[in-house]
Amino acid sequence: MASTSEARSGPNYSRRMIWLAAFIVLLFGGYSVAWFYASGVLRDQAIRFISAANASGLKVDCRNARVGGFPFRIGLYCDETHYEKPGEVTLSGSTLRSAAQVYDPFLIVAELDGPVAVEVPQATVDMNWKNFRASLRYTMEAPERISAEATDIKVAAALMSQSERPLFSAANMQAHARPNGNDLDFAGSVEGFVVDPALLRGGALPPFAGQSDITIKDGMSRMNGGGDMILGQSGTVHLLSISTDDASLSLSGTFAVGLDGLIDADLTVKARNPVGIAPIAAAAFPENADHIYASLSGLAALGANAELPLTIDKGRITFGFIPLGKIGPLLAR
Repeated sequence: MASTSEARSGPNYSRRMIWLAAFIVLLFGGYSVAWFYASGVLRDQAIRFISAANASGLKVDCRNARVGGFPFRIGLYCDETHYEKPGEVTLSGSTLRSAAQVYDPFLIVAELDGPVAVEVPQATVDMNWKNFRASLRYTMEAPERISAEATDIKVAAALMSQSERPLFSAANMQAHARPNGNDLDFAGSVEGFVVDPALLRGGALPPFAGQSDITIKDGMSRMNGGGDMILGQSGTVHLLSISTDDASLSLSGTFAVGLDGLIDADLTVKARNPVGIAPIAAAAFPENADHIYASLSGLAALGANAELPLTIDKGRITFGFIPLGKIGPLLAR
């Protein structure tokens, strides 16, 4: 009986190894050809998209466009990015990297290096961050989820040809959106948010955190051109909150914006340690300190965890039984 070593060194074993090696080479070679073919198609589509956008009157550029990520990812890379709708908005960014895993092509992830400049008539906003990442999960029919996250953000602006001044900074910001039938769900959060004192005209705010969870009625059809994104809009605020280490304030309820731009809302305000909220808000807006203390005194009387109704009727705001003024009509965009 032949030993195991003799069987492995026989002609049949050698032929099997040759066929296995050939199969691996053909498989890898075929995969490589398919990947580079797909990368060429992706690059051509990106170039055609940019050319079509420029032909329509926009100005779009992806400098040194190329495809990378071999062997397990595939994505578009740009050394610089530029988008301009003449007379309305210009966006200039740094390096863009996008990629989808070959085994999960319906999830696209992109990273954008700072800084990014956004110019609109009479204003320029400069943004910078340590990391910015966005992702898109989609199906054959429609996007399923869009998310974005940035860390160590700093934002400054120059208005009406004035010198640039800081606006705010944040340790972390996140935003997420997804279809909910014909509605649109939006959720966001911010940590370590600091408003520049100059923006508060002498006021001051400690670093704070915030959360939002909102459903926009018919938001998907409106995004697809089925209606104005502001006028006639309505939805539900599941949570809108702001908090510090010592206190928090949150809103929930329903809202609507009429065709005249005026807001109607039925909201509930909840406060944790309302006694601690009043001095923080008064320090941020010292010119309204009396109004702030009067508004929060009702909450403070209800205990450490209190709630009161906040109603807006055609822009007129009432907190509990205290009228707080009026919000003017919102403009359509």
